[in-house]
Amino acid sequence: MTKQLLSASVPGAPGRLFTLRNDRDMAVTIGERGAALVSWWAPDRYGRLADVLHGFLAENASMAHRCSGARRLGSTQWKGAMADQRVSLRLHLPAGEDGGAATVEVSYLLDDHGRLTIAWQAMADEGGTIDLGAHPCFNLNGGRDDVGDHMLQIDADHYLKIDQGGMPLGVAAVGGTPFDFRSPAPIGARLAWPDVQLGLAGGFNHCYWVGHGARHKQGAPRQVAQVADPVSGRRLRVATTDPALRFASGSLPGGASAGQAGFSLAGCAHPEQPGSRHAAALVLAPQRLHRSTTVYALSL
Repeated sequence: MTKQLLSASVPGAPGRLFTLRNDRDMAVTIGERGAALVSWWAPDRYGRLADVLHGFLAENASMAHRCSGARRLGSTQWKGAMADQRVSLRLHLPAGEDGGAATVEVSYLLDDHGRLTIAWQAMADEGGTIDLGAHPCFNLNGGRDDVGDHMLQIDADHYLKIDQGGMPLGVAAVGGTPFDFRSPAPIGARLAWPDVQLGLAGGFNHCYWVGHGARHKQGAPRQVAQVADPVSGRRLRVATTDPALRFASGSLPGGASAGQAGFSLAGCAHPEQPGSRHAAALVLAPQRLHRSTTVYALSL
């Protein structure tokens, strides 16, 4: 049975911290600031515990899924609670210049198989575009080294190109480019490829199309990516209901990932792309509930 612990406010911590534990000696902590993951302690193949989180990836000018005018929630203070082995956080946005009133909720559930399920739902009175904020940045060796030798696989044939300001240019095939992770490849070696897109983003900071068909129909989360660290033996699998997956690693200005110190894999909606059949931006329709789920499964 999954165990849980609520940690009170501590000096310097933004709001309360909530910690979920399981029978595999894992401990996941979530904070009320940005409803973000704070730490994820897990054992390696030798039973040594380490925090596999390298902070979070903050908003910056080269963000590939950037939407002009979106309401950004990454640094907002949420209200959290823990019950039934689940951490739930809620945020109410009053009506203002950037849109009508909206309510956003997120829940975290850690099971004894090492799966962390993150379920989002949002509704806006008058519609609008919402950026749900910070994304966890991982280092599976616990920060003993960089993630250059981490082996990444992404189930995607296309990715979204960006311009110098990080705005979308359109969908491109991954074949023959450093963005082709259909077969496992080391992150560091791909970062060294001479490529215009890598130069514009300071590394990888792009969305991959992982949905099926012209428009993605949500169902159960499907596995879309996995990363393995050959040193620690840890493996991270990512499943999502979202139509796109954002992968980031490299020297990202304003973010928590410097050089090859960490990587981020997060489900996301494609930004609006006029004329593209792959367009699937997260634009909330008035009074229509939006749901999305991402599952991070950590194992050996």
